[in-house]
Amino acid sequence: MTTINPNNDRRDIKVYRTTEGTVFELMGAVIVIILWALTLWFYQTSPDKIPTHFDITGTPDAYGDKSSLILLALTGTAIVTVTLCTAYFPRLFNTPVKISNAVQYAIAIRMVRIISILCGVMFLMITVMSGCGNERMTGLCSKLLIAVLVLILLVTIYYTEKMRRAGKKHD
Repeated sequence: MTTINPNNDRRDIKVYRTTEGTVFELMGAVIVIILWALTLWFYQTSPDKIPTHFDITGTPDAYGDKSSLILLALTGTAIVTVTLCTAYFPRLFNTPVKISNAVQYAIAIRMVRIISILCGVMFLMITVMSGCGNERMTGLCSKLLIAVLVLILLVTIYYTEKMRRAGKKHD
């Protein structure tokens, strides 16, 4: 639930814990746990040099030390955690639509949470691509990775339009 003061002062936005928010946070936690479990497993089982960059087809085109798996997991953890926490501070959002009511804030908060989960899934796939060394799995993950990136774009477009319409209804 989101409430704002009658003057629409963005500094006074209050976001309360909801069941939906808790579900997204639990999903984020599960993704981060899986990310670290995969990272530690791949770190133990991978050769010293692993793929660190892939072309559009999923074919490795750069290699690096397997310690890059740790950096990948740290980055993924930070992105999921920060974006889920940011949902409680919507005044920090930078949206292409002027937000002027609580409905728009609720829509923006949901969008940020969904994108956070999709980013976590994206880091899971990149970790699998780097760590598994299986060409078939890498090819599958690269296709899924492209699908997730497209999904992030579509979610952004969909919720931005939804915010725009909610602003028109309440103006």
